[in-house]
Formats: sequence, C-alpha cells, structure tokens
Amino acid sequence: MRWTRFVAGETDDGLDYVDAFGEVLVPMVHGDANSPDLQLQVILRRFASAPSGKVDRQGSSSLGVLFSHCGGPGSDAKCGIGMGEGRVVDRDAHGKPAPMGYDVLGVSQRGVEGNSPGLSCPSMTGAGPHLPTHPKTLPPSLAELSGGCECAFVDGAKAGYMFKDIDTYDEAQVRDVYRLTRESNDRCYNASRWRMLGKDGKAAYHFLDYAGTESFVYDLDLLRQALGMRTLSIYGASYGTMAGAVYASVFPDHVDRVVLDGNMFPFPNTIALGMTWPATVSQVVQHLLENCRVTPHCALIDPFAAYDAVLHGCRRGALVSPPTADSSRIVLTNGLMVGYLHTMAAAKACGWKQALLTLALLADESDARVRELGVTRVLDRMCVVAGEPTWRRYAACIDEVMVGKDTDPIMGTAVLALDMTSRLSVEGGVELWRTAKSLYGADVLGHMVGYTASIATWRATPAPVAPFGSSKVAPLVVGNLFDQATSYVLSQKMAAAFPDSSLLTYQGVGHCLEFPSHERPNGRPPDGDPAGSGECDRIVMGYLRTGVLPRTGHTCRLREPIPVPTSDEVQSLARPARRSEK
Repeated sequence: MRWTRFVAGETDDGLDYVDAFGEVLVPMVHGDANSPDLQLQVILRRFASAPSGKVDRQGSSSLGVLFSHCGGPGSDAKCGIGMGEGRVVDRDAHGKPAPMGYDVLGVSQRGVEGNSPGLSCPSMTGAGPHLPTHPKTLPPSLAELSGGCECAFVDGAKAGYMFKDIDTYDEAQVRDVYRLTRESNDRCYNASRWRMLGKDGKAAYHFLDYAGTESFVYDLDLLRQALGMRTLSIYGASYGTMAGAVYASVFPDHVDRVVLDGNMFPFPNTIALGMTWPATVSQVVQHLLENCRVTPHCALIDPFAAYDAVLHGCRRGALVSPPTADSSRIVLTNGLMVGYLHTMAAAKACGWKQALLTLALLADESDARVRELGVTRVLDRMCVVAGEPTWRRYAACIDEVMVGKDTDPIMGTAVLALDMTSRLSVEGGVELWRTAKSLYGADVLGHMVGYTASIATWRATPAPVAPFGSSKVAPLVVGNLFDQATSYVLSQKMAAAFPDSSLLTYQGVGHCLEFPSHERPNGRPPDGDPAGSGECDRIVMGYLRTGVLPRTGHTCRLREPIPVPTSDEVQSLARPARRSEK
C-alpha cells in the first residue's frame, strides 16, 4: 500500500475532510507466487469531527472504515467516496453536519478505468470515441468511431446492453444478437493486450480469466490488512451488493456493519438471472401504466391500450424519425421503445412521468409530426455517444455500448461472466428467448436478450462465486418495490441468504434508495418522495450509527404519488410539432 497524495476539501455543508489517494499492489492470481501484480487505485476520506473542526490525520476513526461501492461493475473509487459520504455524515439537532465516525474507503476494482489494464475502449485506445462530421460511410463503421478498439461491437450489432434495438418478437433478429455478440466477445477476449507474463518472464496469464468478483474481494481483504483494520463495514449498491455479499460470505470474521441496497442475484447463474429480467421489466412497465390508469388526471385515458398501440406501430414500421443526414428515417423498434421506458424508470418519479409523456406522443393517432416528436425523444435519450445524439448525423442509432465507452459490455461482461455459471450457444440463446416469450410475452425480452447474449457467449471459463450467505453476518438488506434494475425479489432472496439479516422495503420506484435528503438542493431529493424514502434513509443511517438492526420486514410507505403527465402538459409539448405541420 502506497499513499501518493493528500487533498483537503470541504463538503457542501462546510465540513472539512482530507482525501488520501493511494495505490495497492495485488497479485493477479491470489496464492500464486509467480503471478504478475496489478495496481488498484484507492481513496480514503476522513472527516473533521464538526464543521468548525480540523481533520485529525492520526490513528483510526471511532467506527473504523466503511467500504462503499456504488455498482457497475465499473464504478470507481471516487464514486464510492461520494456515495459513502452521503451515508456517514448525519445531521445534529440544529441541522448541522455530524459525522458518525467512519472513514470512507473507495476502491477502483480490477479493470476500472485508471487501473491497468482498463476494461473500456478509452482505456485501451488512449482516447474517447471519434465522432467525425463526415464519416467514410453512413452509418459509419464501429471501428472508425471506436478508434479501432478490439472490444467495441462488430459492425451490424445493435444498440443496447440491458436492452436491444431490435424487434423483440422476431426470432431472426434475436439470433443475430447472439451471433454478433459472440463474434464481438471472441475478438475482445482474443486481443493480445490481455496476455501478461509472470514474474519468471515465461508463464503466461490471461487478465480476463481473473477479473471476477472473487478475485476482487481477495484484493479488498489485502487492502484491509494493509490499512491495519480488523474489520470493514460495507455499503454496497446495485452490483456493489454483490461485491459486499461475496466479501461478507468469504471473510465473515472481517466485517462489521453491512448494508446491501438494490440487490444482485445471490445464487449466481446466467440463465436464472436472465429469466429474472423479463419479470422485472414487465412489473415496471405494468406499474407505470397502472399508476397512470388509477390517477384521474393522467393524460392517457387507457394507458394499456396506448402501450399496445405503440408496440403495434413499432412492429409495422409506422413510428419513424424525422429525416437523418442521408434523408432516410429511422424506424422505432419495440426493443428500443421499451428500453427507453425502462431507462427512464431509473430516474425516480420524474423519469416515470417523462416516460408517459413520450408514450402519449407516440400514441397520438391524429398527427404524424407529434408521433415523430415522440420518436425523437426516444432517440435523443438512447442513441448518444459522449453526450452527442448520433442518429441524425449517422442515420442509425449508435450508443456508447457499441463503441465500448460504456463499461457495461466489457467490464460488466468480463466480471459477471466469470462470476456466473452457464454458457449458451447461439441456438441455446434463441431457445431461452422462446421459453421467456411463452411466459412473459415478447415485448419485455430485449433486456434479457442483450444481457444474456453478452454474458452467456463470453469466452472465459466461469470461476463462479459461491452462493452468498453466512450465519455469522447480519446485513441490512434494502430493496425498492419497483426497482427497474435489481428486482425486489432479488432483495428478498438476498435476505434469505443471510439468516440473521433484516429486510427493509421502500414502497417506491427507481434504482436503489435516494441519497440522504440533505445531499440535495433545498433539503429535498429531486423528483422523489422525501417522507417515504427519507424514512428508509433514517433507518439505514441509524443502523450504521448504532449497529442495531431494525425489525425485519419494515416497509417505508410511499407518501407522495408518482407524478403523471396531464393532457395540458402533453398538448403543450405537442403544440410546436402541430404548428410546424401547418
């Protein structure tokens, strides 16, 4: 462990802190003396004891170290520090910041940008995506856009990782997803950059065979020892729950307080997790529509009929974009449309309202320009690279997944494919789609297809983590009832994996809990439910402060309705499009 620099700072509330930046050296293969070493980036944040106080750099904080991981895989040490701060800095009776007594630890795990090797195309090529004004072809090749990155998708692949820009009812298009993803995965895995020599200069190692969560938790335990800590407390969100749960399962004697928020599947298996996706997406879409149906002022009189009409319009090619650079128009697919609804559902209540606004525009039977506006809203959100919408310029929907800037298709696949059992051939993937179609319908299958195609066709042989759980560890497990990314049922399963855990449920929407409200402008989480989610926040922070778990099964009830668009709001949005037609 080597500390490289110390940087003083101040929170938005005026609380001083010092960030210690460092690097920890770990073996690529734990237990192998010949293994090459890897260097991981680390940040440790210590707070002053009060707003007017100074940071004491000596000794340990009273409650030790809280390791914070905000998911991915692919989030870095800085992200962990930011999320952890929101959980360990409380408020006193006068509303002033009151640190609980933790240092916050963030770690950039193997493959995260900033470490070497890095599992993103910018890490591999040394530059971000290239977005030429005048590409060689329309649409441009993904090699041109990615700078020749071996881990970008091959040409012909469609946008999306947790969705796919295809007709999800079309078996041939599903087959193409599996085929092109397998081809992309093979090219990435076979790149020479992943081959490393051992300390003897002879033995060869392949980095992608050792990028999984099991290796990372051994790295984390070496870091714990280097910090001189007997135990770590853990706050994991999303994939961070997997990192936290695996560490707690493998090293139960070295954990203190554990919070797992928005949980991964505690019995890692590609097919089982893949089949969770259509159930999750279906539940979120159904709740989105039902919330509109039961709210009197919602603009859609029959939201279920509107949704079905939009699906039908996608399938018959009736929903098209304005002209692109070559005067062609992009046909909206049902896979992209449902992917958009699902993506917006991550943005808490405001995202749910925006999703319904777009659906209302797409369902407008009276005006093609209004429907075009709806298509534009989808494409402007989903077809983006480095903040720039790509569809007008390049006459195709191109996203950061396709060019390897998004870490999910490389980092996410490399980690999770090692963690999970089960691989699929192309035809095996198609058969899984057929099975899911018979259970859930085809409209919600884009997420399962994109996700399982990446993980189930990965070349590395699995080195699976064991099913999570320990009778020695009693975590606080937190789940949102309508979490669009990590299904609530996974939080139930995670709680069952740790027999002495406590399950805390938030009745609301979005991915994971809101950060504590004092982190937000004017003391209110944007678009949220401060009374409902705030109750869960207080319970979580009370546990971190005292170590006393709440009674299992407590539900923080939704206190504010999920907003829906009114007819006036839809008409206001549509009015410029109607005027342009005239």
